[in-house]
Amino acid sequence: MLSGIVAAPATASDKLIIWADDERGKQLKPVLDGKVYGGKTVEIVTYTSKTTLDAAFQAATAANGPDILFGPVGESVTAAKNGKALPFVLSRASAANLPLAAVQYGQYKGRQYGLPLDIDSVSMIWNTKFGKAPKSLAEFSTRFAAAKKAKKANYGACTSDGSWNSLSFISAMGGYSVGVNAAGVPNPRDVGVNNPTFISNLKKYALGADGKSNGLLKVDMWETCSVDWLAGKAMAVVTGSWRIPATDAAKIKYTIQPFPTVSGVGNSKTVAGWGGAYITSFAKTNKKESAAKAFMNFMATPAGSTLYAATVQRPSPNSKVAANQSKILKAFAQSMAKTAVPQYNNLYDNKTGGANYFEVLQDAWNKVLIRGQNPKTVWDKAAAVLRKNFIAGAKN
Repeated sequence: MLSGIVAAPATASDKLIIWADDERGKQLKPVLDGKVYGGKTVEIVTYTSKTTLDAAFQAATAANGPDILFGPVGESVTAAKNGKALPFVLSRASAANLPLAAVQYGQYKGRQYGLPLDIDSVSMIWNTKFGKAPKSLAEFSTRFAAAKKAKKANYGACTSDGSWNSLSFISAMGGYSVGVNAAGVPNPRDVGVNNPTFISNLKKYALGADGKSNGLLKVDMWETCSVDWLAGKAMAVVTGSWRIPATDAAKIKYTIQPFPTVSGVGNSKTVAGWGGAYITSFAKTNKKESAAKAFMNFMATPAGSTLYAATVQRPSPNSKVAANQSKILKAFAQSMAKTAVPQYNNLYDNKTGGANYFEVLQDAWNKVLIRGQNPKTVWDKAAAVLRKNFIAGAKN
């Protein structure tokens, strides 16, 4: 059995088995467990992290796999391509409440696979005990140096989801992931992670005399990033609204805004998609397809979307829900509206060069910030791998 499983997987014929990560699953389980859709009783199986969930699903079979998965909607398209997801019909009424881009994000070959239920992106949460949020990265750098010297802060800003939300750092310093034309179509040959301006600013603001991180920027996961953040020893964290409960519990006072650019002009960018749910192929194998579709149809309604949004506390893309959400979620949505760029899964998931976009970025950050390797050399190699991936991915 894989480690990290909170509840043992099951595919009992009378149950609609739904898998989710530690955030969505932990919140949805008390609300959805025991509810009946299409004659099947819901059972939420929660994993301790997205990583363990992904590993479990990759190894799953019809005998032990889920009928429905909660997670990034873009993954429904990947699953559909691999024959591991089933299409469903999103009614016109439900689709009308969602942005067209969100609906299309869950489509493959003209059929709907993923149901968008939350906006899956990030903003900067700033600890106001360090004063007002800096208007520029240059200001942030100066203030962090002073706070570090006074032993008030161990680092400036941390990504709580690794390289996935590190585009905020890259774009703030002049880089980008992939170039996009006026029509919004990405150019797979135009890779910007080794942009000279980015490399120059990275060395100027984020690296110390030893060539390693000076602490201003940290590309890390929540398990370690949270230690300093929740202890009040970090000035900011770049993450999503799902980290607000832990932040509130730590009694940190904060503001929400985009991560600042070097000059303070313009906005940094964040990778954005939508979170939600999709039906797996196991539902059909185990004769639970109709029940799974009944569940999806409910979640697509204003009532279902409201229930989901109120439970997971993430910004909703549903127009019937968004206007009634909390000030905090509205603040996230407003920040994301300025910074979000699409998560091009066909490009980012491709491994033609040997590793996908997120793996390449994490490796590059580790080599530069932790090992102190030459930034230009590292990011040039990263760009070369990504260019191969993107060109291959664009053909799919």
